[in-house]
Amino acid sequence: MDVVRIGQPFPDAVTRAIFLAGPAPGEAHGPSWRREALRLLAERGYDGTVFVPEPGDDAVPSHDGDPRAWEQEGLRRADCILFWIPRPSDARLTFITHVDLGAWLHSGKVVLGAPDDPELRYLRKLTDEAHVAPAPTLAATVESAVSRVGAGAARRQGECQVPADIFRTPAFQAWYGAQRAAGNTLTGATVKWVFRVGSPEQILYFALLVDILVAAEKRHKKNEVVVARPDIAAVVLHHRGATPRDTRVALVREFRSPAVTEDAYVRECPGGSSFEVTDDMRRVAVDEVREEVGLQLDASRVRLVGARQLAATTSSHRAHVFAAELTAPELDMLCAAAGAVQGVDADERTAVEVWTLDDLLQKPAVDWSTLGMIMAALGTGE
Repeated sequence: MDVVRIGQPFPDAVTRAIFLAGPAPGEAHGPSWRREALRLLAERGYDGTVFVPEPGDDAVPSHDGDPRAWEQEGLRRADCILFWIPRPSDARLTFITHVDLGAWLHSGKVVLGAPDDPELRYLRKLTDEAHVAPAPTLAATVESAVSRVGAGAARRQGECQVPADIFRTPAFQAWYGAQRAAGNTLTGATVKWVFRVGSPEQILYFALLVDILVAAEKRHKKNEVVVARPDIAAVVLHHRGATPRDTRVALVREFRSPAVTEDAYVRECPGGSSFEVTDDMRRVAVDEVREEVGLQLDASRVRLVGARQLAATTSSHRAHVFAAELTAPELDMLCAAAGAVQGVDADERTAVEVWTLDDLLQKPAVDWSTLGMIMAALGTGE
């Protein structure tokens, strides 16, 4: 176990990192609870890094001697922030603990331990809303922290500022792999936002403010946020007409909150993503067509068009675009089902619409990314 105390430099390499946050009892309350936490971590066999915001005999000043700056950097670098509130009196008196807990409560990194005391009822209300269940003992809190960090992820230098759960995602690895292949270096990162879904929760979106050393330009680029999510598979379902502009395309209409269309709905190719680490995006495409359009396609009919980013100045995720030519009976079936809602849950309600390419070119019914997918799949420049 690598214990890094306040004022000491942060390591250049980590696999797992826990920050011990919470009030520091005064001498009247006896030894700091962090000593016991370190003992419990060692007893548990934890061999990662621990950031301890209390001095040791060999502490070396850093961050211009500003202990708060060191703490903030440690909180950013931690894969798990273990908050332990030993006594209600400490919870009342320690303002910094409240500030830090409030700032990080929704980060997905917090593990909280606190006694079952009526004076902490407001704290428990806040943690319930954030789906952070307090542990009743320090030992249970340590156990939760070790479980939270899991196996971690080996990181070096600037990578250490990316939490392990984000670092492990295929979305991050795809973006980072492209940067490294270009010779660029990640020299720093700050998590600005994370959106998790499901049970157990998984990362759907994240936003990183990054500092990139651009090899080709020999300069640092540090003023942009990388938004990332899993890649999607999209299928252009089409039936060719007498001319390219007469080609019919089946789209999915769905309400999307960011939409700026006249009716606040978007029209897009049937598609979606998978949390599974898979190279079989064709299978994802076939599954999405079945779920969103109600059409079961044999995978052999689905042709790969290619993979590109959709909004390269903002998001790193790509669309793996496929095409499938509809038979006349299939087209008739979709035209007959046009407007019928395919799903009735709160998160996804889709309906099929069939458009001619000419209408899609003339009206702002689809965004540029979707129109580009369709044009690439049809192989026409008209």
